[in-house]
Amino acid sequence: MKPAELLDHLWRHGVSADDRDALAAARDAVAGRAAAGRAIDPHDPHDAAADDDAEPIDPDVALGLQLFAGWLAAGDADGDASAGLDPEAMPDAELAVLAHAMALRRANRRRDLAAIDAGLAAVDEEMGSLDPGDPRGATARAAVDLALADAALLGGDVTAARRCLTRVAASGPPAFRIAALLHQVILLVARDDLPTALTRARQAERLADQLGRPVQGQRAQLLLGLVGYAMGDADAMRTALAPLASGPDAATARVIIAGLDEPDQVPAAASAGIQISSERRDPLGYALCSLVGGRCHARRGRPVDALVLALPARLHVGGVAPELAVALDGEIEAWRRAWGDEAFRAAEREALAALERR
Repeated sequence: MKPAELLDHLWRHGVSADDRDALAAARDAVAGRAAAGRAIDPHDPHDAAADDDAEPIDPDVALGLQLFAGWLAAGDADGDASAGLDPEAMPDAELAVLAHAMALRRANRRRDLAAIDAGLAAVDEEMGSLDPGDPRGATARAAVDLALADAALLGGDVTAARRCLTRVAASGPPAFRIAALLHQVILLVARDDLPTALTRARQAERLADQLGRPVQGQRAQLLLGLVGYAMGDADAMRTALAPLASGPDAATARVIIAGLDEPDQVPAAASAGIQISSERRDPLGYALCSLVGGRCHARRGRPVDALVLALPARLHVGGVAPELAVALDGEIEAWRRAWGDEAFRAAEREALAALERR
């Protein structure tokens, strides 16, 4: 796909990990053209970015691709391609709002409260400049809502986060809509609203399948398996997770399956899953392995082991995926209520001491 075509696609559909490779290839092609100081040869079959008229690429196309790449990087645990993009220097309102949303997402990830406050003020001021009839404006607005949801969760305002996610899930561009649905599933599991969580996960899976977004589809299947586990529905859990058995999410799927089918296997499976998820920089896998593993330890009367898994996971996902932090907080609080404050504090002290010795 040519860079201009890809950018148009991203404005219409939003961006997710499914677009990462195409986005990287388009940006490499743009950079190569700029370095060579020439237009792409439209007759060269190896030139993936060839334009029929062989004109130099529009600088706004390069900027738009950089912004969408920055949006993805701002949600990664280890990347930040968004640094240095000044929202005030953007050539139009849609690019400016997307840049502000990206900056807010970066601030959320760093848990930089001053930058979050500044970002909230900036997006509030800029949103009025969007054309409600422009699809680009709708995508920029959805990006803002996703960033606002994360900021609200970091501030403990789950209700405000739900409002933002509901708007995106109802009318956002497809990739952002799927992302909002997946966020909703995690928050619904955290408050034990499992029937609604199941509905949202199925919606996300269907939409990802219809649009050919396999990475988001796999995330939806993983959460369907989690909902099946939480409901104690072994058949539904296995059906959801079976397609993941040989893919990148296999380790996490094994932990969830073991949670119902083979509890004795959970500690070893969770340890392996956490390590693999950490290496992959996958906060969802890390959180789910820690959640299921910790719950298994708690059920077996091993509160220290449960907290040894849950406490680091809570810190690990806090800025990158605050909806996962909400789910872990809910689980930890449930343990506190079940064990009593004194027993919980004693287990927490032992767990922290064990973690310090590692």
